[in-house]
Amino acid sequence: MTKRPAKLARKDAQHSLEYVILITLIMAGVILGAPYVIRSWNAQIKGWEDSVRDSMTDPLEESPDVLPSIVSCSPDPWAAVGCAMNATDSAGITWNCSATQFLQTRTYTPLNCELGIIPTPDPNTVQCLTHTCCCTAPQPTGFCGAQDNTLAGAAVDPCAGPVFDQPLNADNTCPDGTMKSWVLCGDDVDPADRRHGCMNDAACVFTCQVPAGGAPPNTLPAYGALCAGDDTRLWGNTDYTYVNAGAGNCTAATKCKIQCNPTFVPTGASCACPLGYTQYATICCPPGQTESAGVCVCAAGFAKACPDGFGGYIAGQCYQGSSCGANACEQ
Repeated sequence: MTKRPAKLARKDAQHSLEYVILITLIMAGVILGAPYVIRSWNAQIKGWEDSVRDSMTDPLEESPDVLPSIVSCSPDPWAAVGCAMNATDSAGITWNCSATQFLQTRTYTPLNCELGIIPTPDPNTVQCLTHTCCCTAPQPTGFCGAQDNTLAGAAVDPCAGPVFDQPLNADNTCPDGTMKSWVLCGDDVDPADRRHGCMNDAACVFTCQVPAGGAPPNTLPAYGALCAGDDTRLWGNTDYTYVNAGAGNCTAATKCKIQCNPTFVPTGASCACPLGYTQYATICCPPGQTESAGVCVCAAGFAKACPDGFGGYIAGQCYQGSSCGANACEQ
């Protein structure tokens, strides 16, 4: 009796054959399609590579350099402020002008529209300009009044205002009681361009002083008037000196000279009677004379202005005796 194979065995064989056929088809598909897949992948890589090359070599196109603007924004005229001033501009920057710089400011119309301009104009609302109307503060030279007549320099521009208390005199000296001083204006260069004038200064106030044993002018009886102008143009505090009466004894070379009253003479640091004379209330009388009503007259027993024997008289002297007559002392 013949045995038949089990039905399950036939099915397993069938399945194995199907698997073999499927795998064979897949492998055939892979072998046949591989070149196309590789070619497609290479094409994709090539595309990426070309894009990178193009990005590295193609020139970059720049956008036009056009700045935004506000059509209606316009600056107003500059306004003068002053010298050595400061202000803060619309960008928040503080401008400190020097002593020789002039500050100007301006606004924009409409107000603050410049804040929308990029970049903000420079300068925009504040500027410092070197200007001849702006000067430094006066600096002392150390020369008072008449002590110097050489330093002068250019005059200060009137637009700078009263920089000095007083101008120089015509001879380039300063008035009494002032110190010669200097300033720099605008673009002046120190020290070549210094401009000079005069500043009131207590250290430059000089006076005539009474020396030991002397007296001030117009102190009776001996001291007369001060020579005209002798208490001006002093180089320092000066002691009084004393000269004989008469304008011819007042010279410009010496200051603070007092004229001794008539009949008095200078004796060192004072005025006194000549040697041998007698001082009365207001005058000095020579020997043989006495004071009467403010004048010197012959004393008792003395005659004045007696003939000299040559047809003239010896004036101003009194001689003992009365040979000239009763009226001898009046001649």
